[in-house]
Amino acid sequence: MGNNTILWKRFLAFIIDSIIISFVCALIAVPFLDSNKVNKLSNDTKLIIVDYTNNKISIEEYTDQLNNIEYQLSKEMAIYSLLVLIAGISYYGIYQYRTGKTLGKKIMHIKLDSNNGELTLNQALFRCLIINSLIFSFIELVFLVFASSSIYLVASSTLNMIYYFILILSFFMITFRKDKRGLHDIICNTKVVDCDK
Repeated sequence: MGNNTILWKRFLAFIIDSIIISFVCALIAVPFLDSNKVNKLSNDTKLIIVDYTNNKISIEEYTDQLNNIEYQLSKEMAIYSLLVLIAGISYYGIYQYRTGKTLGKKIMHIKLDSNNGELTLNQALFRCLIINSLIFSFIELVFLVFASSSIYLVASSTLNMIYYFILILSFFMITFRKDKRGLHDIICNTKVVDCDK
C-alpha cells in the first residue's frame, strides 16, 4: 500500500462522516427552522452584494450589513448548531469509541486506535472535540447566547481561524510524519490504522 494511502482514506472518511452528520442534523432541524426568515436573510445578502458591486453602498455599510445578517443567520441556525454538537459527540466520540470506526472509516477500512493499549472514551471524546471542531462549536454557541453581536462575530472568526489552522497543520503532519499522526492524534495519543473490515 502507498505511503499516503492512509491519508486519502482518512480524508475521504472525514468527508463521508461530515456529509452524514450534516444531512442527519439538517433533517432533524428543518421543523424547528423558520425557512422564510432564513431565505429572506439569504436574499438580503445577495442584494447587499449587488448594491456594493454597483457602488450604491460603501465598504463600511457593506461590512456592517453583512455582519448583521451573519449574526441573525447564526441565531436562526442555533438549533442546527446545537444538533451538530450533540450528534458529533455521540457519533465521533461515543460511537467511534465503542466500534473504533465511524461509518466513513468503516467504508474506507480504517479504524481509530490508541497509540498504546486500548482506546479509552476520554481519548475518543477529546479527539473529536479537537478535530471535528466541536469544542469550537460549543464556545461559539456560548458567545452567540451570551455576547453581543460584535463580540460574537469576532469570536466566531477567531475560532474558525484556529480550527482551520489545526485542520491544515494536522493534514500536513499526517502527510509528512512517518507515523501518519495529526496534531489531534498526538494530543490524544491515538492513531488511525488500516483494518480488514
